[in-house]
Amino acid sequence: MTGIQDFLAYRSLSQLCLSPDKTQAVFVVQRPVLEGNTYEKELWACRLESGECRRLLADGELAGGFFWENEGTVFYVGGTRASDESSSAGGSEAARTVC
Repeated sequence: MTGIQDFLAYRSLSQLCLSPDKTQAVFVVQRPVLEGNTYEKELWACRLESGECRRLLADGELAGGFFWENEGTVFYVGGTRASDESSSAGGSEAARTVC
C-alpha cells in the first residue's frame, strides 16, 4: 500500500474507559472514509484478562459520550441509527450490556 491506501487503512483508538471493577475497557475505534471525507466511529469493549474484544456499536450508532453504569452496562448517546430497546423516549440515550 502507498499514499492514500495507507492512510485509509489506519485505525485510531480513543476515549478509553475502564469498568468500575477494572476488568473491562470500552473505547472508540475510528477510521477514515474517503467517500464523504469523514470518519467512521465504532464502540468496542475488551475483557482485559483474556484480551477478547467485540464491537458494541457500529458507525452511526454512537453520537456522543459513554460511561459505565456498573461492571456490565455502558450508557451512550445514540446517533442516527440507534435503536436499542432500552432507549429513552427521545431516543438519544441508550444502554448496552457488555458482559
